[in-house]
Amino acid sequence: MDNPYANIASPDDARAALANWKEKADKMAADAVAASEAVQELTAIGMDRNGAVAVKLNSSGAVVGVQFAPRCSGCSCATPNASSWRRTRPRAGTSSKPPRPR
Repeated sequence: MDNPYANIASPDDARAALANWKEKADKMAADAVAASEAVQELTAIGMDRNGAVAVKLNSSGAVVGVQFAPRCSGCSCATPNASSWRRTRPRAGTSSKPPRPR
C-alpha cells in the first residue's frame, strides 16, 4: 500500500492532504454517531412460555414496557399485540439499569 503522504512536496500539498484526512475523519465520526443512535433504538421482547406476559427491554437492559395477554379460560393465552404495551417508569430512587450479577 502506498503512503499517501509520501508525495507531499509543498505546503499546499500538505494542506490538501490534511483536508482530505479531516474529511475522512469527519465522515467516520458521523458514521459512528449514526451507529450509536441506531443501537440506542434497539429493543428486545421476552415472553413467558404461556404467552401471558411479555416484557420489552431497551438497549441498556432497562424495562420499557410490560404487556399482559387477555384472561382466558381453558385456552392457550393469546400472543400480546403491540397496541397493548404499557410504558413503565422507574420509581423514584431506583435505577433504570438492570442489577449487576453477583
